[in-house]
Amino acid sequence: MKQTTILLLFSLLFLISCGNDEEDCTQSTWLGSYSGTEECDNEVLNVDISVSANEEDLMAFMVNYNENEYILFEEIPRDNCSVNFNESEPGEGSLNLNGTLNGDELTFNFVLTIPDEDPWSCTYTATRN
Repeated sequence: MKQTTILLLFSLLFLISCGNDEEDCTQSTWLGSYSGTEECDNEVLNVDISVSANEEDLMAFMVNYNENEYILFEEIPRDNCSVNFNESEPGEGSLNLNGTLNGDELTFNFVLTIPDEDPWSCTYTATRN
């Protein structure tokens, strides 16, 4: 009887702990300012990242290095707590970007490929301000 009760309790605990742990990220969850680093080819820089969105729920990431230098990624589709974007132009190259938002932690990376050049790959890790 004791073993049956213990087994029943463990089964109940297991069922309770198997709920949906995935956080739901709305558009407004992403929006804001983040501070962190960019790592490209083993070089690390401090960056500020602003995340905004348009009415079509497409995200924009502006990575600021200082007042005059920035990279802007626009019209990035969002799928809950993830972003994924792939675009290529024949003869021009391609851009692949993917990332995640986990609470206040933003991580994304991109790979830019241009014909006849080595790919440029960077990873961004930042925390909401």
